[in-house]
Amino acid sequence: MHEPFAPSTGLWALLASSAPLVGTFHSGAEPARLYDALAPILRRLARRLVVRIAVSEAAARVARRRLGGGYEVIPNGVDVERFARAAPADLGPGRKLLFVGRLDARKGFEAAVEAFARLAPTRRDLRLVVAGEGPARRAVDRLPADLRARVLLLGTVPNRDLPPIHAACDAFVAPNVGGESFGIVLIEAMAAGLPVVASAIPGFDEVVRDGVDGVLVPPGRPEALAAALARVLDEPGLAERLRAAGRERARTFALETVLPRLEAVYERAARGERLG
Repeated sequence: MHEPFAPSTGLWALLASSAPLVGTFHSGAEPARLYDALAPILRRLARRLVVRIAVSEAAARVARRRLGGGYEVIPNGVDVERFARAAPADLGPGRKLLFVGRLDARKGFEAAVEAFARLAPTRRDLRLVVAGEGPARRAVDRLPADLRARVLLLGTVPNRDLPPIHAACDAFVAPNVGGESFGIVLIEAMAAGLPVVASAIPGFDEVVRDGVDGVLVPPGRPEALAAALARVLDEPGLAERLRAAGRERARTFALETVLPRLEAVYERAARGERLG
């Protein structure tokens, strides 16, 4: 069951099922008033889980604070090869920064736009490619006309259609400000061979190791984001090192690596072994 206390099928299974129950926790949102208010009741219900899986240490911390208990940390798996082998889409000429996600404050889209605005005047070939939709789209409208013309807004793109877009770009930007328990978008970008510049927030910092397979910057700091992107764009040696290390890092989250760990936990749960 994914997030067994969300008001969905998982909760009803928790209440009604007589089978051994496995709960997977993937919330990174610390403030949750209703969840916190119900914590005493939820802690009692959580004892019905024979195994508790968290997709990251960040998710485990959030769940542990509310529910107590122990957690097996097993990350989300990603179809790495789908991104590694994709042929590039035709997105036009120039170097391209890629943003993927909902265009809102939590995803930091306005910081991405501001960083682009700082970089673009001195890098005439630079473009910003955006796969996503949301209210912060208006940040693009505030750009000068010449910079606005260098932003490609693709709207919402199904995940199955993302790999060719990644393959056509030169760097990935993820300026999220918090509330993330993991970073699937980071793994997909690294699998595609894109140098990643992302926020140093819980969840993300378990995927990207700063200076090793990506660059992490303080959240909510467009100037720091722009400075890190400038290094990636202007230092070919650094970009190539991050590409190679990122591809290698992404393989540790590949489905074929993660699934055996999940299967082993479910087998133990089926035997009635309590792990959480």
